[in-house]
Amino acid sequence: MHNGKYKCHASNGHKQSIYEEFTVRVPSAPIVTVHTSTVRAPRNHTFHIGCMASSHPQITSLGSVSWFKGSRRIQNNRDDYRYSISDSNDGLTSISILNTPRVNSTVAGTYRCEFSNNQGSASQTIRLDGLFYHAPHRLTGNHDRRLELLLSQEKTDVALATVF
Repeated sequence: MHNGKYKCHASNGHKQSIYEEFTVRVPSAPIVTVHTSTVRAPRNHTFHIGCMASSHPQITSLGSVSWFKGSRRIQNNRDDYRYSISDSNDGLTSISILNTPRVNSTVAGTYRCEFSNNQGSASQTIRLDGLFYHAPHRLTGNHDRRLELLLSQEKTDVALATVF
């Protein structure tokens, strides 16, 4: 992409040089990223999976982000009130978080987040596996909106999941 800040310098050798800075934003379809393509979650615990997208124009409306389980679209708070979706946009990136119901064999599976704008659409998939782990023994958050959850099984660290 050619997006970014550019600086123009003009001089004719007689007067003071002129500098001008400008920003170029090339229209583009969303570019979707996920932190990991497979998430292992403790059975019978709720879990959150997330996707992030950047694009120009920005993704601003709720209808521009969709979640699917398999081929079925997930409706926010409509699928037996089991799923909820929260979206945010900081002007540069859009983040969508799918809050899952308690993880069991019917909740485990492949999920897809899809972002759209007037330039196109893009998606990523995340596989949610339900595992029998003890409750998390470390939960940390930091300034860049990532949440780390360390799962353990009988005092042995077995998975570190980071959620946007």
